[in-house]
Amino acid sequence: MSPLKLPPILERLDPKQKRMFLAAAAGVAVLLWIWLVLFPQWRVIAEVRPKSRELKSQIEETRRGIAQMPELNKKYEDLRTSLRAHPKQLVQERLPELLDEIAALAKSNGVLVQTVRPVEARDRKEGTGKEKAETPRAESAVIAIEILGQAGYHDVGRFVDALEQSPQLFQIRRLTMTGDRRDEVHHRISMTVDAIVAVTPL
Repeated sequence: MSPLKLPPILERLDPKQKRMFLAAAAGVAVLLWIWLVLFPQWRVIAEVRPKSRELKSQIEETRRGIAQMPELNKKYEDLRTSLRAHPKQLVQERLPELLDEIAALAKSNGVLVQTVRPVEARDRKEGTGKEKAETPRAESAVIAIEILGQAGYHDVGRFVDALEQSPQLFQIRRLTMTGDRRDEVHHRISMTVDAIVAVTPL
């Protein structure tokens, strides 16, 4: 096997100059390798590292949440039990809001309200048959609200439609209109509206 031949320009260099040249060439090769190989990898690592830390943080937070699930479930069930034990208190708290909402809907639809008052409250059981028998507590309550006032036919129609479109569940139980000789346009109305109120909102 023939020895490696150097270019003629290198053949004229003395041994010390040859070593310096080879060392410089090796240095250039190392710099090129760093620039072409290592720098791209470092750039990728720099971009991935923050995402990796964020993902690790999310994983740790999820693990903590999973570890707390039994305790949170217990608190949730305790709160549901407490709410079921006090349905009348929840109904009483909602009553002023319901009366105000009905009065506002009546006024905005041309009904002149003279009286808005609750006349009855009762439990509303969910389910039928065996399911109903196994549910001793009411899931919701029905509050019957009486409305007395004056309005025209079209006004009453808009008022009823507004009640049915309300996010609060209202059901019209009774509606009567009586003519008034003193006012042929506006008639005396008497309504009973059932407001369905959840007593276990969770």
